[in-house]
Amino acid sequence: MEASLPDPITNYNRQIGQSRYRQREEYIIAHHPGFNLDYWRRIIRASGRVERLGRQWGWTPNQIMLTKALLISRMACIFIDHIIRRMEQAGILDHRAEAPDLEWKNQYHHFQLLFLRQHEIPDRFEIVMLIQRLHRYTVAPLFLLSFRQRHWKRLRKIIAPILRPETATLLLQRQPLADYSD
Repeated sequence: MEASLPDPITNYNRQIGQSRYRQREEYIIAHHPGFNLDYWRRIIRASGRVERLGRQWGWTPNQIMLTKALLISRMACIFIDHIIRRMEQAGILDHRAEAPDLEWKNQYHHFQLLFLRQHEIPDRFEIVMLIQRLHRYTVAPLFLLSFRQRHWKRLRKIIAPILRPETATLLLQRQPLADYSD
């Protein structure tokens, strides 16, 4: 009786998979949370790239400026989210519930100040002013936010008893339609 040896290709693939798993495990165990500051260089170069591409595609100066502001604002949000996640992983961030929001606002403010100090971006002041203007037009006013909170608070108070586990099954039961014909 011959010993059944594993297929050489399958055995090789299994060994490669095991070595990849070991490498990934070693990387995860040895990895310490840190900040990826390479993204900052991308943010700095974004303005020039949008300018070149906008001129190449025939955009108006207003379109180019608006695109710069939107792109840099979006990149800033991604960068700040990364920083806050790393701060949470490293245990630097306070453990209060509102701490991430407060830190986010603080970091965004610091981002704008740091962006204004970049002398290699000639129109940095106009970009930051346009970002702030866009922010004013995209954030709802406080009276509207408080109205929404009051509105949803009432609805939550009405719906809360229905959504308990013991009464949730009532929502899934079929109810016959009442005959409203006279």
